[in-house]
Formats: sequence, structure tokens, C-alpha cells
Amino acid sequence: MSHKSSGVKMEKYAVIDIERCKPEKCDSCIAADACPHKLIEQEGPNEIPVLWSTTACVGCGLCVQACPLHAIYIQHGSEAPV
Repeated sequence: MSHKSSGVKMEKYAVIDIERCKPEKCDSCIAADACPHKLIEQEGPNEIPVLWSTTACVGCGLCVQACPLHAIYIQHGSEAPV
């Protein structure tokens, strides 16, 4: 989801904090399952999940809400002309 104002679009995307992510506690990443665009993937049990594309991520925050360890946040990136 991008915010538009005055002909400027704010880029938003999910960021996985690898210091907080403890895949051995979750086994299967709940946040990856919550992503409606399937942009977060965990290669195997006990592996840290990966966001495949910051440009494809819409910053909806569903992964943030799903992560029980609070290891994902939404980064508000640079402004880009619309």
C-alpha cells in the first residue's frame, strides 16, 4: 500500500529483523503464511524467512501482525515521484 500526496508516493515494505527472528521457536513462519502476496518465504523449518522483493511488497502489515516475536516491521522508504 502506498500513500499518495502532492504527486509523491511513499514506498513501504516489510523488513525482517534477523536479530529478533528465532525460527527455532516458530518452526514454520506464521508471518510468511500471512503474506497475501507470498513474498515472504521460509526455505525450511528453523530457517530465517526472506522477503523476496521490497518493490513488490505493498507494506500491508499483515506479516507484522502475524509474527509472534515482533521480528518484522514496515520500513517507510524514500519518496518517489508519481
